[in-house]
Amino acid sequence: MNLKDSLVSFNLLSRLSVGLAIALLISACGARSEAESLAAAKAALDKRDYKTAVVEVKSALQANPDSVEARYSSARPYSTRVIQLGGR
Repeated sequence: MNLKDSLVSFNLLSRLSVGLAIALLISACGARSEAESLAAAKAALDKRDYKTAVVEVKSALQANPDSVEARYSSARPYSTRVIQLGGR
């Protein structure tokens, strides 16, 4: 094996290592539990951050699609915003 082949192999190996490290970091983050997502949605609603609240409720529904509390909470950001706009 000459120097050029060694550098190509090293480059490929380093790219694979970086890709693996990124994949491990992403998987280590993991998804939040239903309860954590609902708590984050409530906190977002308290701050009037409706977009974040919707995202968090959707995350809760992904964690547990049969959750009655998450289904109920999914309407809250929309209804709260409509009430603030005076029903418009």
